[in-house]
Amino acid sequence: MIRANYGAQIAKPILLLTIASVIVSCGGGGGSDSGNGGANPPPPPANVAPTANAGADQSVNEETVVSLAGTGTDTDGSISSYSWTQTLGISVSITNNSSASASFTAPTTTEVVTLTFNLTVTDDDNASSTDNVDIVVNPVNASPTASAGVDQYVKKQSEVTLNGSGTDTDGSIIRYEWRQISGISVILVGSNNAVSSFTSPDVSKDEVLEFELTVEDNEGTVSEATVTITVLFLFDFKVDNYEVLWDSLITLNHRGGLYVAVEDFNGDGFKDLLLGGENNHTLDKTPIVLLINDGNGSFTEQTSTYIEGDLVAAAPRGVTGDFNGDGIVDVAIFDAGNAELGQDPVNTGNYGEAPVLLLSNKNGKYIQSTALEDAQFTNSPADGGKLHVKSASAGDIDNDGDIDIFVESGGGSNITGHFMINNGDGTFVVDNSEERYNELIKHGQTGFWRYYSNDLQDMDGDGFLDLVLGQLRRPNNQQDDMTSRIVYNDGTGHFSLANSVELPYTDWYNTWTYVNSLQPFDLNGDGLKDLILAHIRAHDIDDISVELTGTYFQFLLNNGDRTFSDVTEDFIGDQTETASATSIYGTNNVDPIIRLVDMDDDGHLDIVIAKQSISIGVHAPFIFFNNGHNYFTPIDSDIITGGDEGFGEDSYPIDLNGDGLTDIVTIHRMDGPDSEWGTVDDTAIVISIIAH
Repeated sequence: MIRANYGAQIAKPILLLTIASVIVSCGGGGGSDSGNGGANPPPPPANVAPTANAGADQSVNEETVVSLAGTGTDTDGSISSYSWTQTLGISVSITNNSSASASFTAPTTTEVVTLTFNLTVTDDDNASSTDNVDIVVNPVNASPTASAGVDQYVKKQSEVTLNGSGTDTDGSIIRYEWRQISGISVILVGSNNAVSSFTSPDVSKDEVLEFELTVEDNEGTVSEATVTITVLFLFDFKVDNYEVLWDSLITLNHRGGLYVAVEDFNGDGFKDLLLGGENNHTLDKTPIVLLINDGNGSFTEQTSTYIEGDLVAAAPRGVTGDFNGDGIVDVAIFDAGNAELGQDPVNTGNYGEAPVLLLSNKNGKYIQSTALEDAQFTNSPADGGKLHVKSASAGDIDNDGDIDIFVESGGGSNITGHFMINNGDGTFVVDNSEERYNELIKHGQTGFWRYYSNDLQDMDGDGFLDLVLGQLRRPNNQQDDMTSRIVYNDGTGHFSLANSVELPYTDWYNTWTYVNSLQPFDLNGDGLKDLILAHIRAHDIDDISVELTGTYFQFLLNNGDRTFSDVTEDFIGDQTETASATSIYGTNNVDPIIRLVDMDDDGHLDIVIAKQSISIGVHAPFIFFNNGHNYFTPIDSDIITGGDEGFGEDSYPIDLNGDGLTDIVTIHRMDGPDSEWGTVDDTAIVISIIAH
C-alpha cells in the first residue's frame, strides 16, 4: 500500500514535466531564458545525528569523587545540550548532570559493584545520541580505631579499670586484646575484653605502668592505642571524716606548688587556685595557671578564659587586694627569682620577672597591668623594673581608700624594702623615701638588716595599719643584730625606727632563725592582737654554710602597751622533734606558712602549716589541734598518712565545696619522664581531700 502511493506520486510530476516541455518548445508563456527556467530549488541535505562519548570505563575506590568526562560532536551543527543519567547500580547523586563533565561520590560498599551512566547529547536540529560508561567501585576497608582511655593516677593497691573501646566505620570489631608493655608487672583481668582491670602494685615511689590495647575488625585490619597508669607513692589519708577525690586529679606540666592566690576569681562563691611553680635547677620560668573550683571539690584549668596573655615566673609571690577600686579582688604578682643563683641581675639570679598586676575588668577577665613594673622601673631603671622579692603585703596605710603595697626586696644591689603607694586608679609610685620608711629600719645600725616576712596589721587598735616585720637572722653575714619588730604607723602612713618595738628572740641556738610567716591571733581573749611567728631554724652552729633545719613556733602576747612577751611554752608543747626536718628528697627547708582554720569543726581555730616544702611527719607536723583553750598539739602524722611519707608537701586548707567544713588541697610533685627529681621535666598533681 505504501509502495503504491509512492508510485502515483512519482508519475504525476513526470506528466507535468512533459507538458511543460511541449509548451516551452512551442514558445508558450512568453518568458525569458534567464535563471533555471522557473524550476524549484533542490531540497536541503538531511541532518546528521551527533555523536556521544561517555568516556572510558573506570575502576575507583569507594567514597572517592569520580569524574565523568563526556564529549559530544556534530559534523553539521553544534551540540545544544548534555544529559547524564544513571541506569545501573547503587544510586548516587550526579553533580553538573547537564554538562559534558559531571561527577559523583562513589558509594560505600563492602563488595565490588558496577555503576552505569548514560550520556545523551542533543544537537541544534534536536537530533540526539547516547553512550554509556561503566564505573566499577571497589570496597576499601577502613582501619578500625582503638582507644585505650585516658591516662590515670591511682593509689597503690587499688582496683584500676582500663576503659578501652574500638570503632569501625565500615564493619565491626571482632577482637580486643590488652597487654602490658612497661612497668611493674600486674595481672590483667579480662584482657580479651574492651574493658580490663588489675590491682595496682604496692610501690615505694611513683611507678609508671603502660598498657596497649589492640582491636581487630571483621576484615582483619588492626589498630593499637596505649594508656599510662601512674601508681602514686602517696598517702592513704586516715582521718575518718576526710576522703580523697581520686577521680578529680589535675596534672600540671611543670613543678607546681606555689599558691600565688586562693580567691574566688569568677564570682561563683567558691575559692579558686592561682598556682605557680619553682624550680631552682633551671633558669626556665614556669607558667602561672588558674584552676577554677567546680564547686564539688574538683578543679578545671581555665587560665586563658579569665586571664589575658601568658604568665610566667621563677618563684611567684602573690598579694591580693582591690587595687583598682571596682569591688573585685586583684592580684599583685612578684617574682622572687632563682634562689640557687646570685643576686646579680646580670646573671638573672634572684632577679625574677618584673612584677605583674592582674586587674579585673568589666568583661569578667583579668588584664595584665604594667603599673607595678612601670613604678619599679621609674625608681630603679638599672634593674629593668625587676626585684629580688622575699615577701609582700597589702593594705591602706594612709587611710585614703586605696590599697597600697609593702615589698621586702632587700638583697644584692636591689632596692631595699619599700612601699608602693596606690594613686587611686590602679597605678603606683615607689616611695622609698626617708620620710615614708626610715632608713634605719631598712638598713639598721650596721647597714645590713634584712627582713624575711611582713604583714600590715593594726596592732595597737588606733585605726591605722602598722608594719610587722619578721627577722632574717643568721651568723657571719652582717645580720647578727637582726630582730623581728613592729613599726607603728604615725597616722599619716609613715614609719620610723623611733616609733617601733623589737619583738623577743626565740629560744633557739643564738636565735638564728628566719621568720617565714606571721599570724595575728588573740591568744588570751583580751581583744588585743597577739602574734604567732613561724620560724625556720636557720643554724645550730656558727656556720652559715650549714643548711637550714626545722621549724619553731613562737607565741607572743600583746601586753597592750606596745610591748610583747614570749609565752610560747604556754600555748604549744615540746618542739624538739621539729628541730631537724628532712624531706624524702633530702631537703631541709620547711618554709612554714601559718593558716588558722577549724579543721575538726569544734568551733576553735587550729593551726595548719600550709605550703611547707617537705612531706609531713614528726619533724614537720601538718595540723596542730586547738584543745579549746588555745593550746596547740600536733597530730600524729601516722594518723593522717598511715606511715607514707609522700603526703603534705604544698598542702593548703580551703573549703572546696561551700559546706562550711575545711577541706585540703595538696600538690604531689612528680619526677617526670626522666625519673629524676629536680629536673626541668618535673610535673605536679593537684589533689582534693574533702571533709564530711
